[in-house]
Amino acid sequence: LASADEGGARAAAAALENIARTMPQSLYWPMCASEEALESSPEAAARAGVLRAALPAGAAESLGALGAALADAAPPHIRWKGLSESIQNKLADGSPAARAQAAALWREARQALFVRKALERRGHVTDSKNRGGTRALMWMQKHENGFKSMDRKLGSDGSGLLDVRTVKDETDFQRLCHANSLLNSDFKVGTGQNAREYFTHGPCRLAAISPALAAYGRTALASAGAAGTSSDACVHVPGMHGEVDGREAAAVELLGAAPHARVFGSKQRPVMVTLRGSDEAEHARIVKAGEDLRMDARVQQLLRAMNAALLRDGRAARRRLEVRCYDVTPLAPQCGLVEVVDALTIKDVIRRCTPPTAPTAQASAAAGGGRKRRAAVGNGAAMGGDEAMIHALNTHYQWIHASHKRAKAAGSPAAKACRANTNAAFLAAHDPAMISDEAARNKMAELGAIVGHNALRNALLVRCRGAPEAWVAVRGRYAASLAASSIAGWVLGLGDRHQENIMVAADGSLVPIDFGYCFGAATMLLPVPELVPFRLTPTMLAPLRPQAAERAGSTLHSDAASTLRALRRARRQLVGVAEIFVREPLVDWEVEARKNASLMEKSGHDGESDGDVGGAGVVGGSIAPLAAPSGTRSYAEIKIGIFKRKLELAHPTYTLIDELALNATVDKVSGGNGELLAELMARTALGEAGVAPRAVARAAREPMQDERCFNEEACVESLLDLATDGAVLARMYCGWESWV
Repeated sequence: LASADEGGARAAAAALENIARTMPQSLYWPMCASEEALESSPEAAARAGVLRAALPAGAAESLGALGAALADAAPPHIRWKGLSESIQNKLADGSPAARAQAAALWREARQALFVRKALERRGHVTDSKNRGGTRALMWMQKHENGFKSMDRKLGSDGSGLLDVRTVKDETDFQRLCHANSLLNSDFKVGTGQNAREYFTHGPCRLAAISPALAAYGRTALASAGAAGTSSDACVHVPGMHGEVDGREAAAVELLGAAPHARVFGSKQRPVMVTLRGSDEAEHARIVKAGEDLRMDARVQQLLRAMNAALLRDGRAARRRLEVRCYDVTPLAPQCGLVEVVDALTIKDVIRRCTPPTAPTAQASAAAGGGRKRRAAVGNGAAMGGDEAMIHALNTHYQWIHASHKRAKAAGSPAAKACRANTNAAFLAAHDPAMISDEAARNKMAELGAIVGHNALRNALLVRCRGAPEAWVAVRGRYAASLAASSIAGWVLGLGDRHQENIMVAADGSLVPIDFGYCFGAATMLLPVPELVPFRLTPTMLAPLRPQAAERAGSTLHSDAASTLRALRRARRQLVGVAEIFVREPLVDWEVEARKNASLMEKSGHDGESDGDVGGAGVVGGSIAPLAAPSGTRSYAEIKIGIFKRKLELAHPTYTLIDELALNATVDKVSGGNGELLAELMARTALGEAGVAPRAVARAAREPMQDERCFNEEACVESLLDLATDGAVLARMYCGWESWV
């Protein structure tokens, strides 16, 4: 509605109005998350107004109260962090429309966090002696003076943000926050009971963080019964509104919430709440604030579209090739709910199942801990799972830095050009004069011997309780899930696949989580770009042994090719779903676009591949090379362009080289030597000519006539080679733990 042409908007409006009348709650939350886009133009606002009018009377008020109660569960300092950063982003834009949006965000922040009467209406009260109270109330009291000072400056309606003379830009707003102790870096952990309630993590009473949610009961929508179905008469569990395809509705009414919650210890302090539904089940959800969950929701939408394409393909359906999805419901641009998945991360599985190992005497210096501990390890004492992981991490880190130091002393151009820091050392490692490919592969074997590769395999075997039939079923489910999630992740450009971003369910299915680095961001933005298309380390391959799963002709290769073939057949539908990122760019993408443009301008970086990187760049061909982004929309179009190229069978290494050419962060980290390092990373990605399967697949084509692969099998063969090559894995950033 916000960005389609007039004909497309009319076509969509009729269907959406019908959904608004019959299943209003399925549209309410998406409209809240996209409110900014729906108000971006008079035409969009008019279309949205018609849709809102179709909602049953009272629905918006009831659902809005639930949204406020859920948002209150999130830590107030994290909510302020997200809202204040959004205000800064709008001020950085500087346009009148952006400043109006900044003013709206300030009004939202006031009502959500700083106005006592608004908090009291949502149940945040003190006792009769004005003591205690909820976490949000304590935070408001602590920062009350700073808020009042900002309120005098900005006005209760945010009018100060509209006037350039009051707040010039985002830097001016930062100074204002800092002067009133409301800058994110100003928040300090205090002492006493209040600090424990406010900052710590672990179990807590729901009433202490969101009294409205703790007291929530079955809530009727005033006129829903007259306009919609009987199942729409009450508020649903967000995300569980039934189907829209004509099948019997499976909506779940929200009856209340469990009295206890759990605050996680990660940076954003997400909170797990348990919602009780009319299906006599408890639905665990994680409340996350301070980040735009529309990315996760849209990725889940894309993954579900991919699953539909796989279901339509005969072979893919027979092999049960699918990606495990979960529900993500953005309640607002900076807050949302994420379904809790009944699974363990790869790291947790390995930690539980890694047996003690006896390291060599060289482990002493890298073992960490006290002198006695280092001496014990040096004498061959057994290390547990966590200790083996730390030892391998330290060994890899020290190897990279020692190699960098030796190469610098020997006069290596890359090592001398890079600054003496960790990121620069990992970038210079792509210079064969510093680390040869053979040495890199040998180091991978050494690191693998420290941690072992059977932990995940053993964990799956334990779940089978010795039953061969169960092992065959679990192993088959794991293999199909690994193939589908790997190819879907590559098409999506999903990066940052470390051990805590992949989960394993009881049936062997893999569940990808955390989509912050999507559409090539891990290659285009990180100071140490990722070169692997997905995680296919020895530990991930171990459950498929004795088959050499990484080779052409294996079951994994066949399933991955079937997945890619099914997705290519549905590429028009998938591209249509993906293009919503262009029509309504995410806040994170707006920030990325500005940062990337600033870095390129400072370094004179043009963002275009030169067509001669490593002697095998992208020249000519039927798929156009990427150009440097010139704005937020252009940045989004480039990301979606890469998505399209992959579905057109563009060779993985060519696409990777073009993504590397857009990374201006490398130039900053290396002190202006980005082009030299891009050539070295391209050499690593391309592989040894005539040896690496991905290089053989390229050489089989007529030189520079077509950058596409022969077929899906050839593309998958190149991907598997790139993902399992020790020469690539050994040069990955140490935090990715590529040896596991």
